[in-house]
Amino acid sequence: MNCPKCQHPHFVKNAFVNSTQRYKCKACHYQWTRTTPRGHPTTHKRLSVLLYCHGISMNAIAELFEVSTTAVLKWIRNFAKKQAPKPKLVSTLNKKIIGLHNTKKYTIFLGKKQMNCVRELGSGSKNSC
Repeated sequence: MNCPKCQHPHFVKNAFVNSTQRYKCKACHYQWTRTTPRGHPTTHKRLSVLLYCHGISMNAIAELFEVSTTAVLKWIRNFAKKQAPKPKLVSTLNKKIIGLHNTKKYTIFLGKKQMNCVRELGSGSKNSC
């Protein structure tokens, strides 16, 4: 272990703070406590996503890694966000109607807010936007 400020290898123990050992650098007199990394290793997170993709339930994965089901759900959602972000709807604050010519563009009004949705004609579902 070295000083986090100057990387000097010489330090002394300098009391306890909240039952954690405090250290002091002999060169720059910087004081610090050794902090352990928070959270779970990325290998656990990746393996849990892989297991989930292969059909293992979130409850089983949570029991395997001794974490909550919510933690596993967050790992899966974060992985999904990084791999394929959700497409965003284009929205504007115009009050005028945009003409609906022979295009695949539909205009939806929600009060003063206007939302434009683009979808395939004849897709079957009317409320897909």
